[in-house]
This record gives sequence, C-alpha cells and structure tokens, in this order.
Amino acid sequence: MKASAPGPAAVGGGVVAAGWDAAFDALPRSLFLPELVWAFEAEGHAVAVDRVEEPLVWREAAESDQPVITQWDNGRHRGRAPGRTPTSSASAPPLVAAMLAALDVAPGMRVLEVGTGTGWNAGLLAHRLGQENVTTVEVDERVARAARRSLEGVGLHPRVVTGDGALGVPDAAPYDRIIATCGMRRIPAAWLAQLRPGGVVLATWGTAFSSTDALVRAHRPRGRHGHRAVPVAGGVHEVTRRRRRERRGEAAPLPAGPPDRRHHQHGLATGRHLAPVPVRRGTVDAGGRTRGPGP
Repeated sequence: MKASAPGPAAVGGGVVAAGWDAAFDALPRSLFLPELVWAFEAEGHAVAVDRVEEPLVWREAAESDQPVITQWDNGRHRGRAPGRTPTSSASAPPLVAAMLAALDVAPGMRVLEVGTGTGWNAGLLAHRLGQENVTTVEVDERVARAARRSLEGVGLHPRVVTGDGALGVPDAAPYDRIIATCGMRRIPAAWLAQLRPGGVVLATWGTAFSSTDALVRAHRPRGRHGHRAVPVAGGVHEVTRRRRRERRGEAAPLPAGPPDRRHHQHGLATGRHLAPVPVRRGTVDAGGRTRGPGP
C-alpha cells in the first residue's frame, strides 16, 4: 500500500504519541473516506465535496484537521445538499490521535472499538497492535460494510461486527482496552464484564452545561476493594466499579450531572448528535455514528 499523505500532516497541529507515528504515516484519513463528504466552512455550515468533481478540494478536506460528515439521516439521505442529521463522520485527526494516546496500549493487547465509522481508527489500531487483536462494532450495516472494504483496501482485516455497541462483542472477550467515542452517561455493564482484570474502558462524558466532553477511564480492578468515580486533573475522570454492581448487571455510573440530550451514541443503538469540539486538555471529539432523532 502506498500512503497518499504522511501521518504528521494528517493530524494537523496535533501531537502523535510515541508508538503511533508509523500507523499515522501508513494510514492517512483520506484512505477511509467516501467520494462524497461534507466539510465544514468557517461559518460552521456543511458543504458537499465530491472527489470526482473537485479532487483538490476533496483532498484538502480529507487532509485537514477538521471532522467531515460521511452520512446523513442513517443513510436515507440522497443528493449533495446536507440532510437533517449527520449520522456518520470522520472525526478530527488531532482528536483521534489524542484519544489513541490516552488509550495507552502496549504490544499484545486486545482492543474492542465501539463505533467503527469509516474504519480509520480500527485501521490505526490494527496497524499498531496487529489485526488479530482488534475487534470493532458498528450499529449500521452499510457503514460497517464500507469500513470493511476500506480496511481490506489497505491490507488490514480486523474483525468488523454489526451490532449494538452497548452489548460489546462477548465472543471475542476478554479485552485489555475498550474505546468508544460515545457521549456517555453510564458505562455499560457488558463492557466492564468483557474487560480483563486491570483493563480500561476509554469513553467520553458530558453534561447539559457544556458543549465539550470529558475523557473518562473506567477500570476493572485487579483486587477486591472498592470502586468509585474520582475526578482527576484536566477534566479527566477515573471511573471504577464495585463488583456487587457487576454481579447485578448494573452499569457503572459516571460523575453526577444532567445528561446532555444532544449526545449521540457512536456505534450504539440510541442517542443524539453532539458536534465535534476544539482540542483541549481532557476533551475529545464526540463526532461519528448516531442513531435515532439525533460518529
């Protein structure tokens, strides 16, 4: 495979963490985008960009550090004009890089990604960890098929599953890491049940009081003692769970606060849209798949 753009350029002003350089060099975002995307103008309006009709403009959008929309209205939308609700997108490359850095993977780890989207993130994970160690789940069959084709096009074959990401993928468990770009209020019990002891879920959390999401880590403890949601520096929260909750099949609560009804669940069966946000310490992009009236 010949990369059409170097990784450092693909992540704009973002910093690629140690160990991720080769993956971003080999797999620019442009390799995973469809021919028709919707880029954002300075005013925030989405504008259609067709690779066939405007190859240079399309390339500029693909290599920018901004998110691009790849699907409207759960695939029912047709034509170049924007639809009502963006239901799949390619997240901003600096934010993808930041979240992968926060995932803190090591060779040999097994990872579940919730919300396949274009397949780019799964490709980066497969390049770094080996395709046999990566499983990704996507709620939309058409989006999953397109991602699988893109991954195969660059010679990668991580397992791509169609289903509700809230259930995880139990037949490939246990995982060392689970990564989700969902605007979450709770960590599904199934995710923690599918983690190895000492494993980590990395997801996003927000409230109705802000348009940004905090990054949270949910730990499955190695020991027997007890667990709580603890805020730490930079808007990041460390979340663990009591074993008695796991036995009852309950979800692990995140820090208290009203849910943001604008959230959408990237790869889950329900939710609403939350626009991508600027890079800040402790914040991540929540763009991508969505379902319902709202990556």
